[in-house]
Amino acid sequence: MSFTFTRGGRTVNINLTADQIRERIAQIERSKNPSINDRQALEDFEFALSLAGVPDHIPTLDERRARVAELERFERRSNAQNDELAEHRAAVAADDQKRAALLRAAGNLNAQEAAVPETTAPTSSTRNMNPIAASASRSVQLARGTLDTLHRSNHLGSETAERIERMLAGTLDDPTGSDAALWVRTAGSPDYLSAFAKRLRDPVSGHTEFTAAEAEAHRTAQYFGRSALGLSGGASMIPLTLDPTINLTSAGSNGGIRGLARVEQITTNSWNGVTSGGTTAEWKVEHAEASDKTPSVGQKTIPVYTLTCNATVSWELQQDAMNFSTELSRVLFDAAAVSVDAALATGTGSGQPTGIITAATTSPVSTGGAFSSANVVALQNAMPARFSQNASFVAPLPVINAVGSFETANGALRFPEVSDGRLLHRGLTEDSNLSADMTTTGSKFMVYGDFRQYLVATRVGASIVVLPSFGANGRPTADNNFFVALRVGADALIPGAFRVLTKS
Repeated sequence: MSFTFTRGGRTVNINLTADQIRERIAQIERSKNPSINDRQALEDFEFALSLAGVPDHIPTLDERRARVAELERFERRSNAQNDELAEHRAAVAADDQKRAALLRAAGNLNAQEAAVPETTAPTSSTRNMNPIAASASRSVQLARGTLDTLHRSNHLGSETAERIERMLAGTLDDPTGSDAALWVRTAGSPDYLSAFAKRLRDPVSGHTEFTAAEAEAHRTAQYFGRSALGLSGGASMIPLTLDPTINLTSAGSNGGIRGLARVEQITTNSWNGVTSGGTTAEWKVEHAEASDKTPSVGQKTIPVYTLTCNATVSWELQQDAMNFSTELSRVLFDAAAVSVDAALATGTGSGQPTGIITAATTSPVSTGGAFSSANVVALQNAMPARFSQNASFVAPLPVINAVGSFETANGALRFPEVSDGRLLHRGLTEDSNLSADMTTTGSKFMVYGDFRQYLVATRVGASIVVLPSFGANGRPTADNNFFVALRVGADALIPGAFRVLTKS
């Protein structure tokens, strides 16, 4: 765009697009001490936008596409409208090219399409999509094929595969959100897994042993890791079947709260959802006006935080160990699981997930003295009926043993079902990360609640960097540091779905 106008006796010429003007405005506004010239330029830029009738926000791609369609319907357009149309077309084309490059980076689409069963042939709805949306839909279909192969070969459990499938299904509502499908196809490639194992065993020259297929898979993974996951430096994406963010929430995981919580895999830096305390129904008399039963709805955002693990391994172990990448993955998974389980219990929510003890702030139940069987009953009775049916108890082993030893006045066990993992007709789960202190005032040692209302979000695409070790004098030690970074977040969606037993 070109703007020429007179202000304060000055003739001002601006040859910038609207987006470039907005960027210049943002740069000046970010400046802590703008000069007089900067402030004058800011006024000129804002005046130029007002002359053109350009909105004061950067339009989204959907808004740009809608505006392109609107302008193209005009029989005649002014020069300013032609300039605006060109600007929107350029922005849309640039985004389309970026998305298409990401889709191509996931692998050789033609080769993979040849291997997809005929049941995944394009439907009429797919054929009617725009090219980018149709390509994204096809990418999801191919990702499902990769997922099915990993499941059939027992590299992924059923629950984990179903969770990833739910993540893929979510991308169909947003054709531009295909990062999840690309991650499954790239990180789930058997060729990338074997290439990754060779690089892990020999970080310096392992790539010289790549087959042609492994080399291509490794290049694709590196490109995708940088363009879609934001990896930098020497970081490499961990293969799907070794990814600790997947294994942390797999079927059979022994983390107490981790095994009960709702788990979602995401490809962004936070999980965003809507929560509501619910609404109520009413019996209505004929002709009477219905009462206002509008529920209170709020937005819930759960950020994911970075957790790092480091394993120092000697060169000899790297050379001699069988299935080194698998064994290393188990060690790193164990370290991550210990930290995540502790955070899910008592995490502060500052730089780490919000633990259930921190999140469950609604109506704590006090013991009123020494811990007794009556406290367990009171804890359950404090739960609202809405959440009671799906609620369960969580406590550390010493507390569970104490509950199991409570007796009636006649000397019989008050809760004999504890030996079967049940308590008062509900589930009972051990989590050693909760406090076992039943005597100190203020100690919180048992939780009762509907853990479907506690969400754990894991960002797919854990990364690893291999760094050499050096001694105190700066000389090498013949060890390598395998430094892994993953991102996990958690919080209660509805704090009122939980009650905590507190010593008083």
